[in-house]
Amino acid sequence: MVSRLTLPKKNMKTIFYCFLLLAFTLSYSTHLNGQTKPSTEFTVEDSFQKEKKNILKLNLLAVSLLENLEISYERALSPKQSIEARVGLIGIGLINHEYLTIEDENGNDKKRPVVNNGLFFSGGYKFFINDSNYFNKKRKSNILRGLYLQPELIAGFYSRNKTIRLAPNYNSRLKKEKVNYQAALLNIGFQGIFKNKIVFELFAGLGIGNDNLPELNDPWLYFGEFHRGIYKSTTGVSTAGKLGIRLGLLF
Repeated sequence: MVSRLTLPKKNMKTIFYCFLLLAFTLSYSTHLNGQTKPSTEFTVEDSFQKEKKNILKLNLLAVSLLENLEISYERALSPKQSIEARVGLIGIGLINHEYLTIEDENGNDKKRPVVNNGLFFSGGYKFFINDSNYFNKKRKSNILRGLYLQPELIAGFYSRNKTIRLAPNYNSRLKKEKVNYQAALLNIGFQGIFKNKIVFELFAGLGIGNDNLPELNDPWLYFGEFHRGIYKSTTGVSTAGKLGIRLGLLF
């Protein structure tokens, strides 16, 4: 007769509780491991390393209304700062604001634009004034997007036409006048970025400027000096300003 090995009921309960405790311990340990994994929180510095940092822009208002072709290049230096350089071709635009009428040798009238051609150069340092919550994972905002302040220096030169009358028949002739100007402005604006590619910017600037034009004899009938790169309230040292709309590409 073969005898069976049997365990007391008390020992069976002990083994059962041990297995139950082990299962609970393993389950709780797995849960804790899932909670203590390193977090992947979004930071502005992380975004700066991954984002596109360059913008090439065209001033739409300048080429359509202000008689100059302005091209800008902007480069991000940090999450809230960038540097920008511009070049403008004066005398190029869809609208010529001022014309002179001269007589040719046959006595026929001909129109000539006042502004002939020229260049201006400018540079500025842009400070974005968004708060730290603006750049977060949900918004997915580019580092070059938002409200900003920008100190800017401008220098330009161009030639413009003046009429003179020559004896003996006093026919009109053109004379070239060389103009140069400088300005220091503080710009405020907003830069928006769509689809992480298209850039749209609105801005206005105000400051002080200077040019080489003579002092006015009758300033009461004077409406300011439009230098195509900037607008000045009068000749010489005076208040200066600018505004515009830029469209560009982020890369």
